[in-house]
Amino acid sequence: MTPQSEIASLSGKTALVTGCNKGLGFQVARQLILSRISHLIITTRDHVKGEAAISALQADPEVIKLVSKTETPTRIDWFQLELDDYNSTMSFVAKVEQDVPELDILILCAGMLQYKFERAKTGHELLMQGNLNCYSNCLIINGLSNLLGVTSRRRQSPAHITVVGSYSMKSSTVNSARGHEKDHIIQYLDTEESYRPLHRYPDSKLMMHVYIHHFAAQTRPCEIIVNTVCPGLVFTDLFMSGPFWLRSLIWASGRVMGHRTVEDGARLIVHAATAIGEESHGKFVQNNCVDRFESSR
Repeated sequence: MTPQSEIASLSGKTALVTGCNKGLGFQVARQLILSRISHLIITTRDHVKGEAAISALQADPEVIKLVSKTETPTRIDWFQLELDDYNSTMSFVAKVEQDVPELDILILCAGMLQYKFERAKTGHELLMQGNLNCYSNCLIINGLSNLLGVTSRRRQSPAHITVVGSYSMKSSTVNSARGHEKDHIIQYLDTEESYRPLHRYPDSKLMMHVYIHHFAAQTRPCEIIVNTVCPGLVFTDLFMSGPFWLRSLIWASGRVMGHRTVEDGARLIVHAATAIGEESHGKFVQNNCVDRFESSR
């Protein structure tokens, strides 16, 4: 069962959400609009997908109903972002810093799954590089932390960074890197021998959470609250685009453990990015609260 998530009005605030053309990212953007966010920035890989996402958001019946009752509807802007390319990532950060005067909420949703070893433009293994999962997201957080901090001090209220994580990180095989001839974990993960299709997704989620835990230690929660959140098992295209055997496994898991709609999963993400307080700083959030594993650390 999905916990109920009450989201207060976000009027007057600015949010940035990556990966908004479909799935969880799109629904997160939609729910921010329904929470009366004043300025919403979405990202996709290209202009066509960005314009399509904006059109779909504006055509949503609930959004139309809200707009009819609102004097100042949400302003929606689109920025291009390709997470497998450092140049695109850094250009994106520079554009946000130049064009966006305030940023209250940063939600990193962009995602993909990969079932074979492949390198990104940067030379790193593709899944770890970014389309979901790790290195480029770290650059974005580092690059936009100053803007978030400035906004927080101006508002006298914490800004929020939320990264979509997964409970599956607890099945990561990263510990197998110990004693490997590569003396750096990233070097190890860039080797083809380290690549296991079913484990690279949990690996990437664990690495991202470790970064968040480290970033939180350098950040005051009274200025920026940063966390990772698991939306639960959600049947999005991210998982359903996999091979037949994996789709069958996911469906079977959903029948046993239960699964969530995209709307419910997105609601948990928005709750983690807007409603949970300092107790979640640097922590893993699940079902609207800090996970038991984190509480016992």
